[in-house]
Amino acid sequence: MSGQVLPFALFLVSIFSNAIGFQSRRLLRSAMANDRYKILRTESRLANNQYRLDSLSFYHAMRNCKDTYIAQHINHALDVLTDAVRLYGVDNLLSSYNGGKDADVVMHLLRAVAAKVGADSGNEYNPKLVYFAIEDEFPEVIEHLQFTKGLYGLDIKCYECGINQGLKEHVEGMKRRSGSDIAPAFILGTRKGDPNCGEQETFAPSSNWMPVAFMRVNPILNWEYGHVWHFLRTFNLPYCSLYEQGYTSLGKKSLTLPNPALRRKYIDNSGALVVREGDSYWPAYMLSDWRLERAGRVAKPELVRASSGENENVRGRSRSRSDACDSVVRSAALVIIGDEILRGFTPEVNLQVAAHALSSIGIPLKKVSIVSDSEGEIAAEVLRMSQNYDIVFTSGGIGATH
Repeated sequence: MSGQVLPFALFLVSIFSNAIGFQSRRLLRSAMANDRYKILRTESRLANNQYRLDSLSFYHAMRNCKDTYIAQHINHALDVLTDAVRLYGVDNLLSSYNGGKDADVVMHLLRAVAAKVGADSGNEYNPKLVYFAIEDEFPEVIEHLQFTKGLYGLDIKCYECGINQGLKEHVEGMKRRSGSDIAPAFILGTRKGDPNCGEQETFAPSSNWMPVAFMRVNPILNWEYGHVWHFLRTFNLPYCSLYEQGYTSLGKKSLTLPNPALRRKYIDNSGALVVREGDSYWPAYMLSDWRLERAGRVAKPELVRASSGENENVRGRSRSRSDACDSVVRSAALVIIGDEILRGFTPEVNLQVAAHALSSIGIPLKKVSIVSDSEGEIAAEVLRMSQNYDIVFTSGGIGATH
């Protein structure tokens, strides 16, 4: 299922507004979102204070994170990197940094651990990052790499000779500088389910066909798509602007499209979800069916059809993965929020209205739940619902969770 989470009030507006009014509001919301993002990017470049956190303070902020959804994953990743430093030493570590969301997560985790190790030892460490350039790279990726390099003072070495040759040169250089023949640790942003993951564990020796030997370190191996975005947005960390345009997995520019599952859709007069030509995409963090993460990565023959206006009809894997998003809504769920309801202080009145409104347009309400004004409980329930129903509505949540 590809669930969309919508406040109940917005749903009522979408049903009872005429087409012209709805279009005007859509354009206004889109313009406001784009302007806000541009302002954030501009302010961060001018002041360098929008995103910056001292790396050591950032380390402690992560260790003290009370968010039940992400805290355990963060602490495990920090423990893995701390073990890697203990076993290999800071100078015998390198990390891949290609400007993607997973690489961003690993970069931030690593800079924090390096700061903590440096503080404990009285030294200052700057992690060694490598970027293996690819042909047909998105300019936005290069821009993001340059931005984060300047913002955090990153030590990034770029290789334009391909990953195999570049990795060989870098590892051999590390060995010459250290005077040791010990294989280094290569920190990666691999997650289970990635095409190249296979049977890798947190620490996994390199494949025997690689030009040099190294130990792969996978600190976010057990993170899911949602954890990645929750982390980046919880700590207000920068990411490539392409993710605001509906891209969810970045590859070569010629072989990567916005994710069709994030194409903005609207309820027409018949109650069906429709796509309008020329409309934009929701940001990457709005993707609710995480199995569709790579739905925008297409093969060359498919790309030709997609770029000719057949984006919603791409054949093969991309099409099968986006079927749920292209179809009429088949089920809905409602999450009612409020301590006052659970304690009996306030009667619940939205359920009857929601059921009637949904029934009138042919959408069955399949599930209703009531949760307290707890951010963790709300997030967990909405997440669970969105994985099982096409649309999830929320109602209530005044006060601290509003």
